[in-house]
Amino acid sequence: MTYRRSRRIRRTRRPLIRRLLVLCLGLSVAVAAGYVLSQGTPDWNLTGMPEPPTSRSATVATDVLNVREAPTTDSAVLDSLVDGESIEVVGEPESGFVPVAYDGGRAWMAQEYLSYDDATHALTVNPLPVLDVSAASVPDEPVEKISEPVEADREPHLETEDIPPEEDVVAQSVEPGERWIDIDRSEAIVTLYEGSVSIASFTGRIGRDPAPDGFYSTAVGTFHVYSLNKGLAPTPFAGDTWLTDWVGFDPERKNGIHSPVRDAQGVEKAWQNPATLGCVRLNANAAVAVFDFAEIGMRVEVHD
Repeated sequence: MTYRRSRRIRRTRRPLIRRLLVLCLGLSVAVAAGYVLSQGTPDWNLTGMPEPPTSRSATVATDVLNVREAPTTDSAVLDSLVDGESIEVVGEPESGFVPVAYDGGRAWMAQEYLSYDDATHALTVNPLPVLDVSAASVPDEPVEKISEPVEADREPHLETEDIPPEEDVVAQSVEPGERWIDIDRSEAIVTLYEGSVSIASFTGRIGRDPAPDGFYSTAVGTFHVYSLNKGLAPTPFAGDTWLTDWVGFDPERKNGIHSPVRDAQGVEKAWQNPATLGCVRLNANAAVAVFDFAEIGMRVEVHD
Protein backbone atom coordinates (compact mmCIF):
# COMPACT_ATOMS: atom_id res chain seq x y z
CA MET A 1 0.00 0.00 0.00
CA THR A 2 2.76 2.43 0.81
CA TYR A 3 4.45 1.94 -2.58
CA ARG A 4 1.32 2.74 -4.62
CA ARG A 5 0.59 5.81 -2.55
CA SER A 6 4.02 7.29 -3.03
CA ARG A 7 3.71 6.85 -6.82
CA ARG A 8 0.45 8.85 -6.89
CA ILE A 9 2.09 11.71 -4.99
CA ARG A 10 4.97 11.97 -7.51
CA ARG A 11 2.53 12.03 -10.42
CA THR A 12 0.60 15.00 -9.00
CA ARG A 13 3.76 17.09 -8.31
CA ARG A 14 5.30 16.95 -11.82
CA PRO A 15 2.53 18.93 -13.66
CA LEU A 16 2.61 21.55 -10.90
CA ILE A 17 6.36 22.10 -11.32
CA ARG A 18 5.97 22.41 -15.10
CA ARG A 19 3.25 24.99 -14.72
CA LEU A 20 5.40 27.04 -12.34
CA LEU A 21 8.33 26.99 -14.80
CA VAL A 22 6.12 28.07 -17.72
CA LEU A 23 4.65 30.88 -15.61
CA CYS A 24 8.11 32.18 -14.63
CA LEU A 25 9.33 32.03 -18.23
CA GLY A 26 6.27 33.99 -19.43
CA LEU A 27 6.81 36.68 -16.81
CA SER A 28 10.47 37.04 -17.88
CA VAL A 29 9.55 37.45 -21.56
CA ALA A 30 6.89 40.03 -20.72
CA VAL A 31 9.29 42.08 -18.60
CA ALA A 32 11.98 42.01 -21.33
CA ALA A 33 9.48 43.02 -24.02
CA GLY A 34 8.22 45.88 -21.90
CA TYR A 35 11.75 47.17 -21.40
CA VAL A 36 12.51 47.07 -25.15
CA LEU A 37 9.30 48.89 -25.99
CA SER A 38 10.02 51.54 -23.38
CA GLN A 39 13.40 52.26 -24.98
CA GLY A 40 11.94 53.04 -28.42
CA THR A 41 13.19 51.70 -31.75
CA PRO A 42 16.77 50.47 -31.38
CA ASP A 43 19.58 51.69 -33.65
CA TRP A 44 20.69 48.66 -35.63
CA ASN A 45 23.65 50.52 -37.21
CA LEU A 46 26.24 48.47 -35.38
CA THR A 47 29.21 50.25 -36.93
CA GLY A 48 28.11 53.66 -35.71
CA MET A 49 28.99 55.11 -39.13
CA PRO A 50 26.62 57.32 -41.14
CA GLU A 51 25.28 56.05 -44.43
CA PRO A 52 27.37 57.30 -47.37
CA PRO A 53 25.76 60.24 -49.19
CA THR A 54 24.38 59.79 -52.68
CA SER A 55 26.03 63.03 -53.82
CA ARG A 56 28.42 65.62 -52.43
CA SER A 57 30.00 68.87 -53.53
CA ALA A 58 33.70 69.10 -54.39
CA THR A 59 36.08 71.82 -55.56
CA VAL A 60 38.89 71.59 -58.09
CA ALA A 61 42.21 71.77 -56.21
CA THR A 62 44.68 72.06 -59.10
CA ASP A 63 45.28 74.52 -61.92
CA VAL A 64 43.18 72.77 -64.57
CA LEU A 65 41.34 69.44 -64.25
CA ASN A 66 39.81 67.55 -67.17
CA VAL A 67 36.22 66.29 -67.28
CA ARG A 68 36.37 62.93 -69.05
CA GLU A 69 33.87 60.63 -70.73
CA ALA A 70 35.07 57.54 -68.83
CA PRO A 71 37.24 56.80 -65.75
CA THR A 72 40.51 56.52 -67.71
CA THR A 73 43.13 58.99 -68.89
CA ASP A 74 42.65 57.67 -72.43
CA SER A 75 38.98 58.66 -72.63
CA ALA A 76 37.70 61.75 -74.41
CA VAL A 77 37.97 65.12 -72.66
CA LEU A 78 34.53 66.72 -72.51
CA ASP A 79 35.52 69.89 -70.66
CA SER A 80 37.97 71.27 -68.12
CA LEU A 81 37.53 73.14 -64.84
CA VAL A 82 39.97 75.52 -63.20
CA ASP A 83 41.14 75.84 -59.62
CA GLY A 84 38.28 76.73 -57.25
CA GLU A 85 35.39 75.68 -59.49
CA SER A 86 32.76 73.42 -57.90
CA ILE A 87 31.38 70.13 -59.17
CA GLU A 88 28.83 67.62 -57.82
CA VAL A 89 30.17 64.10 -57.18
CA VAL A 90 27.32 61.63 -57.76
CA GLY A 91 28.72 58.18 -57.06
CA GLU A 92 31.53 55.94 -55.93
CA PRO A 93 35.16 56.21 -57.13
CA GLU A 94 36.47 53.91 -59.82
CA SER A 95 40.11 53.54 -60.87
CA GLY A 96 41.05 56.83 -59.22
CA PHE A 97 38.16 58.76 -60.83
CA VAL A 98 34.80 59.83 -59.42
CA PRO A 99 31.54 60.29 -61.35
CA VAL A 100 30.30 63.88 -61.53
CA ALA A 101 27.12 65.54 -62.75
CA TYR A 102 27.77 67.01 -66.19
CA ASP A 103 25.46 68.37 -68.90
CA GLY A 104 22.44 66.46 -67.65
CA GLY A 105 24.36 63.20 -67.44
CA ARG A 106 27.49 61.80 -65.84
CA ALA A 107 31.20 62.30 -66.53
CA TRP A 108 34.43 61.49 -64.65
CA MET A 109 37.18 63.50 -62.92
CA ALA A 110 40.39 62.47 -61.13
CA GLN A 111 39.56 62.25 -57.42
CA GLU A 112 43.12 63.05 -56.33
CA TYR A 113 42.70 66.65 -57.50
CA LEU A 114 39.31 67.33 -55.89
CA SER A 115 38.77 68.87 -52.47
CA TYR A 116 35.47 68.03 -50.81
CA ASP A 117 33.45 70.90 -49.39
CA ASP A 118 32.14 69.03 -46.33
CA ALA A 119 33.01 66.17 -44.00
CA THR A 120 30.49 63.67 -45.42
CA HIS A 121 32.82 61.95 -47.84
CA ALA A 122 33.89 58.79 -46.07
CA LEU A 123 35.20 57.15 -49.21
CA THR A 124 38.94 56.76 -49.61
CA VAL A 125 40.83 55.26 -52.50
CA ASN A 126 44.43 54.90 -53.47
CA PRO A 127 44.70 57.31 -56.42
CA LEU A 128 46.53 56.25 -59.51
CA PRO A 129 49.88 57.99 -60.05
CA VAL A 130 48.52 59.84 -63.09
CA LEU A 131 48.42 63.63 -63.36
CA ASP A 132 45.17 64.30 -65.23
CA VAL A 133 45.54 68.04 -65.69
CA SER A 134 45.96 70.30 -68.67
CA ALA A 135 49.29 71.80 -67.62
CA ALA A 136 52.53 70.03 -68.49
CA SER A 137 55.65 69.59 -66.41
CA VAL A 138 58.46 72.07 -66.04
CA PRO A 139 60.25 72.57 -69.37
CA ASP A 140 63.80 71.36 -69.76
CA GLU A 141 65.48 74.28 -71.52
CA PRO A 142 64.34 77.67 -72.81
CA VAL A 143 63.80 78.19 -76.52
CA GLU A 144 66.09 80.86 -77.96
CA LYS A 145 65.57 80.61 -81.73
CA ILE A 146 63.60 83.44 -83.26
CA SER A 147 62.70 81.66 -86.50
CA GLU A 148 61.10 78.65 -84.85
CA PRO A 149 57.76 78.43 -83.00
CA VAL A 150 58.28 79.03 -79.30
CA GLU A 151 56.56 78.00 -76.11
CA ALA A 152 53.72 80.23 -75.14
CA ASP A 153 51.20 80.23 -72.35
CA ARG A 154 50.63 77.11 -70.29
CA GLU A 155 46.84 77.35 -70.26
CA PRO A 156 44.46 77.44 -73.13
CA HIS A 157 42.36 80.66 -72.56
CA LEU A 158 41.71 84.48 -71.79
CA GLU A 159 39.78 87.74 -72.34
CA THR A 160 41.20 91.27 -72.16
CA GLU A 161 40.41 94.87 -73.02
CA ASP A 162 42.37 98.00 -73.84
CA ILE A 163 42.71 100.88 -71.39
CA PRO A 164 43.75 104.51 -72.00
CA PRO A 165 47.51 105.18 -71.81
CA GLU A 166 48.97 106.79 -68.73
CA GLU A 167 51.17 109.73 -69.62
CA ASP A 168 52.69 110.49 -66.22
CA VAL A 169 54.47 107.20 -65.45
CA VAL A 170 58.16 107.72 -64.79
CA ALA A 171 60.40 104.65 -64.44
CA GLN A 172 63.62 104.53 -62.50
CA SER A 173 66.96 104.38 -64.35
CA VAL A 174 65.48 105.06 -67.78
CA GLU A 175 67.83 106.19 -70.50
CA PRO A 176 66.54 109.08 -72.63
CA GLY A 177 64.73 107.63 -75.65
CA GLU A 178 64.99 104.02 -74.40
CA ARG A 179 62.13 101.84 -75.58
CA TRP A 180 61.07 99.31 -72.96
CA ILE A 181 58.09 97.38 -71.60
CA ASP A 182 56.56 97.65 -68.12
CA ILE A 183 54.32 94.91 -66.65
CA ASP A 184 52.34 95.84 -63.52
CA ARG A 185 51.24 92.58 -61.87
CA SER A 186 48.89 94.24 -59.38
CA GLU A 187 46.75 95.67 -62.21
CA ALA A 188 47.68 93.22 -64.99
CA ILE A 189 48.68 96.16 -67.21
CA VAL A 190 51.32 96.15 -69.95
CA THR A 191 52.70 99.62 -70.78
CA LEU A 192 55.02 100.53 -73.64
CA TYR A 193 57.53 103.30 -72.91
CA GLU A 194 59.89 105.57 -74.76
CA GLY A 195 62.14 106.98 -72.08
CA SER A 196 59.84 107.94 -69.19
CA VAL A 197 56.78 108.59 -71.36
CA SER A 198 54.17 105.87 -71.84
CA ILE A 199 53.16 105.25 -75.45
CA ALA A 200 50.30 102.79 -74.87
CA SER A 201 48.85 100.56 -72.16
CA PHE A 202 46.84 97.35 -72.32
CA THR A 203 45.09 95.16 -69.77
CA GLY A 204 45.61 91.42 -69.87
CA ARG A 205 45.88 88.25 -67.84
CA ILE A 206 48.92 87.21 -65.83
CA GLY A 207 50.11 84.12 -63.95
CA ARG A 208 47.75 82.42 -61.54
CA ASP A 209 50.49 82.01 -58.92
CA PRO A 210 50.82 85.29 -56.96
CA ALA A 211 54.31 84.42 -55.71
CA PRO A 212 57.03 86.82 -56.94
CA ASP A 213 59.29 84.04 -58.21
CA GLY A 214 57.18 80.88 -58.69
CA PHE A 215 57.60 78.87 -61.86
CA TYR A 216 53.93 79.37 -62.74
CA SER A 217 53.87 83.05 -61.80
CA THR A 218 54.61 86.14 -63.86
CA ALA A 219 57.81 86.55 -61.90
CA VAL A 220 59.01 89.91 -60.60
CA GLY A 221 62.32 91.19 -61.96
CA THR A 222 64.21 92.75 -64.84
CA PHE A 223 64.16 90.70 -68.03
CA HIS A 224 65.00 91.15 -71.70
CA VAL A 225 63.19 90.01 -74.82
CA TYR A 226 64.90 86.80 -75.92
CA SER A 227 62.56 85.50 -78.66
CA LEU A 228 59.95 86.79 -81.12
CA ASN A 229 57.46 84.87 -83.24
CA LYS A 230 54.78 86.59 -85.30
CA GLY A 231 53.04 83.61 -86.89
CA LEU A 232 50.79 80.87 -85.56
CA ALA A 233 52.73 78.52 -83.27
CA PRO A 234 51.59 75.61 -81.05
CA THR A 235 52.24 75.52 -77.34
CA PRO A 236 53.32 72.21 -75.76
CA PHE A 237 51.58 73.10 -72.51
CA ALA A 238 48.03 72.41 -73.74
CA GLY A 239 46.58 70.27 -76.50
CA ASP A 240 45.23 71.89 -79.66
CA THR A 241 46.36 75.34 -78.51
CA TRP A 242 48.07 77.84 -80.80
CA LEU A 243 49.32 81.42 -80.35
CA THR A 244 50.50 84.41 -82.37
CA ASP A 245 52.54 87.56 -81.68
CA TRP A 246 54.84 85.91 -79.16
CA VAL A 247 57.28 88.15 -77.25
CA GLY A 248 59.36 85.94 -74.92
CA PHE A 249 61.01 87.71 -72.00
CA ASP A 250 61.61 85.11 -69.23
CA PRO A 251 63.60 82.15 -70.64
CA GLU A 252 63.80 80.33 -67.30
CA ARG A 253 60.01 80.00 -67.03
CA LYS A 254 59.38 80.36 -70.76
CA ASN A 255 57.06 83.27 -70.08
CA GLY A 256 56.12 85.80 -72.72
CA ILE A 257 53.47 88.18 -73.98
CA HIS A 258 51.11 86.79 -76.62
CA SER A 259 47.69 86.74 -78.25
CA PRO A 260 44.56 84.91 -77.11
CA VAL A 261 44.68 81.17 -77.71
CA ARG A 262 43.61 79.86 -81.11
CA ASP A 263 42.94 76.59 -82.87
CA ALA A 264 45.17 75.08 -85.55
CA GLN A 265 43.49 77.23 -88.21
CA GLY A 266 44.25 80.40 -86.29
CA VAL A 267 40.66 81.00 -85.16
CA GLU A 268 40.45 82.52 -81.69
CA LYS A 269 38.79 80.15 -79.24
CA ALA A 270 35.50 81.25 -77.73
CA TRP A 271 36.40 80.34 -74.14
CA GLN A 272 39.56 81.77 -72.56
CA ASN A 273 40.87 80.93 -69.08
CA PRO A 274 40.77 83.83 -66.60
CA ALA A 275 44.45 83.40 -65.67
CA THR A 276 47.64 81.94 -67.09
CA LEU A 277 50.49 79.89 -65.73
CA GLY A 278 53.03 82.68 -66.05
CA CYS A 279 52.63 84.34 -69.45
CA VAL A 280 50.91 87.65 -70.13
CA ARG A 281 47.94 87.26 -72.44
CA LEU A 282 46.49 90.23 -74.32
CA ASN A 283 43.65 90.65 -76.74
CA ALA A 284 44.47 90.31 -80.44
CA ASN A 285 44.99 94.02 -81.22
CA ALA A 286 47.04 94.64 -78.08
CA ALA A 287 49.27 91.62 -78.78
CA VAL A 288 49.97 92.93 -82.30
CA ALA A 289 50.88 96.37 -80.90
CA VAL A 290 53.30 94.92 -78.34
CA PHE A 291 54.90 92.60 -80.90
CA ASP A 292 55.43 95.49 -83.35
CA PHE A 293 56.98 97.56 -80.54
CA ALA A 294 59.30 94.84 -79.17
CA GLU A 295 62.78 93.86 -80.33
CA ILE A 296 65.37 91.36 -79.17
CA GLY A 297 67.22 92.59 -76.08
CA MET A 298 64.51 95.09 -75.09
CA ARG A 299 64.21 95.55 -71.32
CA VAL A 300 61.07 94.23 -69.61
CA GLU A 301 60.33 95.30 -66.03
CA VAL A 302 57.86 93.19 -64.02
CA HIS A 303 56.69 94.47 -60.66
CA ASP A 304 53.71 94.60 -58.26
